[in-house]
Amino acid sequence: MREYSFEYTDSGYIIKLFLVSFFVAILTLFITVTNANIFGPIVSVTLSMVASILIFILNKKKIKKFGVAHIFISHSEFKLAGFTEYIYYSNIRTYQIERSSSGVHLKIKFKDGNEFKLQANSNFCNDSQFNTFCQEFEKVIQQYKTENNVELIRKPSMFEQAWMLPFLIVLTLSIIGFFILIFSQGKRIPPALFTSLVVTIPMWLGYLKARSKTN
Repeated sequence: MREYSFEYTDSGYIIKLFLVSFFVAILTLFITVTNANIFGPIVSVTLSMVASILIFILNKKKIKKFGVAHIFISHSEFKLAGFTEYIYYSNIRTYQIERSSSGVHLKIKFKDGNEFKLQANSNFCNDSQFNTFCQEFEKVIQQYKTENNVELIRKPSMFEQAWMLPFLIVLTLSIIGFFILIFSQGKRIPPALFTSLVVTIPMWLGYLKARSKTN
């Protein structure tokens, strides 16, 4: 038996926090707009945004949780905030470990149709310990699969797909080509091109992180 401690992200709480923040923003905007003689449109929008951001910041620490996992030969035990989950390898249909610039995500699908998901989002917690656990978890599962000759499928992550590297190369070269074309014509760079760059850079970071942690 091996024990691993890690931080993880409460995905359900993130959704609730976003919804509450959105509701507070709408409510603040409604109150300020109905009092237009006191608040102008710019002040109304600013106050609604500030209120929403404050709600999120003040509750951000609650997103991070602490968990402990025990890895055994035939199963693993997850002691998480408020509950304990037992994962028996013989019940697993597929599993996937997604590594990206935003953290590590473990997805398990069972033969009875149920699912188990756990993630460590690097924006809210330290994902290094959870990644270490996932590496060891996968080794034990693969060993169990070999020794027991069971049908247990490892699904590759998005960044492990064969098409990802060619896609990123083509996308990057296309963006560079557009930059060169626009500069040569003396035109202003459209905002959409910057948006493409903002999207592409995290994708490269996610690809490199996934490759480095699986090698």
